Amino acid sequence: AESLKDSFASWEADGDFTAGIEVLVPLAQSEATTEVRLDMQLAANELRINDLDLAVGGLDGAVIFDTRSGLEPSSLTGTLFGEPVTLDLSSEFQDGELSALLVAGQGSTTPAEMIDWPRQSEFVRDLFRQSEGRFDYQAQVRIDQTGDADTGISLQVNTNLDGLALSLPEPFAKTAAESRALDLHIDFLSDGQRLQGRYGPQLGWQLELSNQQLESGLVYVGDDQAQFEMLTENAGSGLSVLGEVSRIELDQWLTFLDAVGATAEGGGNATGFSQTLNVVDIDADILSIYDQELPAVAVRLQPDSNQQGWLTELEGETVAGTVVIPYAAG
Repeated sequence: AESLKDSFASWEADGDFTAGIEVLVPLAQSEATTEVRLDMQLAANELRINDLDLAVGGLDGAVIFDTRSGLEPSSLTGTLFGEPVTLDLSSEFQDGELSALLVAGQGSTTPAEMIDWPRQSEFVRDLFRQSEGRFDYQAQVRIDQTGDADTGISLQVNTNLDGLALSLPEPFAKTAAESRALDLHIDFLSDGQRLQGRYGPQLGWQLELSNQQLESGLVYVGDDQAQFEMLTENAGSGLSVLGEVSRIELDQWLTFLDAVGATAEGGGNATGFSQTLNVVDIDADILSIYDQELPAVAVRLQPDSNQQGWLTELEGETVAGTVVIPYAAG
């Protein structure tokens, strides 16, 4: 009962509702606890979950809460991120004991809403800054009740991004008509977040954030997900982008990295990005650079704040050398 009380401590609601309350008070049982059952019918309520900086408006439906069984299955409708949403409430049990409260949602949203969400990481914001359109999603908030997990609240988001165009370097760009699975899991820690995600079959990441700032992380490009799992175990501080792809359009990657650096710092160049990015180290079957196509090239990019550019190393049978490519002008 205490963990349930803590879970709802940051929830606030405004609006009309009707409620039935049942209270069971044990008599002459010193170790027994008082049990409470609350059956509410909401009408055009606003629910604020302050732990996640989420607000659901126009909320209609039933909320059935019991200190013995947690949230009983029920459905509500409302508005989240400016769009209609359906919420399903339930509880999870392990060995007959309440282990988690679950809030599952289905709706649609836009990149602007995702960027504006206060709990969004800069990494995911940067992906959405290169996009336009609207997409449907499925999400689930899990609120731990065991006290054993290192995170009290986690969020899982799944979408195929239909309707969203993404201007990312190849092979990660997509048109609005194309489907590309995005799976995102966020653990909300006491002083930060732990993010794991997949975008399509060739992009995965694991990031650790402290106070919304990236502490360490790995982004892996390529099909070898077993390699990704091994690399995450040895990830150091800062962000590393590693892997292998069939083709690299170098100008696309430089444009993307410059854009990420500019938006992250609110300025017009990528110098601030050097504080978090360690290296981009990718093997390409084909490298496209300055209207030339070079086979089997290892490409390594590192931000060089002294020379105000990308220290670019190329190594292959037909090319080898190092050059500094200036950051984009602001």
